[in-house]
Amino acid sequence: MLAESAVEAGQIQTKTQSPRNMAAQNLVCGGQLSLLTSSANQIRNLDFSLNTLYVLSVTVNGCEWCSCLRPEECRRKNMPEWRMTGAYFKSCNCEPGCPCDFMSPPTYQECEGVLGMRVDEGEFDGVSLAGVKWAVAYHWPGPLHEGNGTVKPYFDTAMGQEQIDALGQILTGQAGGSWFEVLSTIISEVKDPAIVPIDLEISGKTGAIRIGDGIENQFGPILHPITGGEESVQIHILGGLEYSEGEGAAEVLRSQTMRSSDEISFDHSGRHTSLVEYQTFGSHR
Repeated sequence: MLAESAVEAGQIQTKTQSPRNMAAQNLVCGGQLSLLTSSANQIRNLDFSLNTLYVLSVTVNGCEWCSCLRPEECRRKNMPEWRMTGAYFKSCNCEPGCPCDFMSPPTYQECEGVLGMRVDEGEFDGVSLAGVKWAVAYHWPGPLHEGNGTVKPYFDTAMGQEQIDALGQILTGQAGGSWFEVLSTIISEVKDPAIVPIDLEISGKTGAIRIGDGIENQFGPILHPITGGEESVQIHILGGLEYSEGEGAAEVLRSQTMRSSDEISFDHSGRHTSLVEYQTFGSHR
């Protein structure tokens, strides 16, 4: 592509704002950009998939490519409207206070674990998502931004086919939603989805997760090593994509157990969990 060639030749200057510190050219957002020429007040809209989720401006040989300032302004045409709100967790093999949230390599080089959501209310293009439960097991051989991730989705047996189809589009980034769009650019392999019973018992800062017969995860507050008292630890990534809308807040917890005997297998204890009790994902962010 023109933009990729220009990047390699050093002709593109970018200003980025990326919560994962990814280079702008490694993020994809299909949409329209406007070419503003300095010699005339002409604005020409071009369909161009320049990788610019967070690019504020890109200059190519004196011409400025201006992208949207907000993710919702660069959605593909005819994108379905959707939203889901509920409890969201992500458990991984890092030590509590996952370095990935601070733009650093995973504690033990590889990144693996399980994440999921209990949707209390939501809708996808007219299809209700209320009551939906989904999860994803994942493995990256190194830092996420280097790519080559492998994932396996899980859908609860109580879900209808329309709900499964909707979540399939959401989780693969086809329906918008910046977090899922970014993930789709760093995943190389998606294993066949499994439809199994999913039990997500989350209350306050504790959780007991069971996904089919192959995955279990229990987590709770970090305990003080001397007194044994519960510690209250949060992360705030303002304007971030993954955690709570706006404040980018999540509880930092510890997994007592996190194991999988399924296709993506792991067995870790005492590792990191992020929890957002009232999370909202959607086509608007």
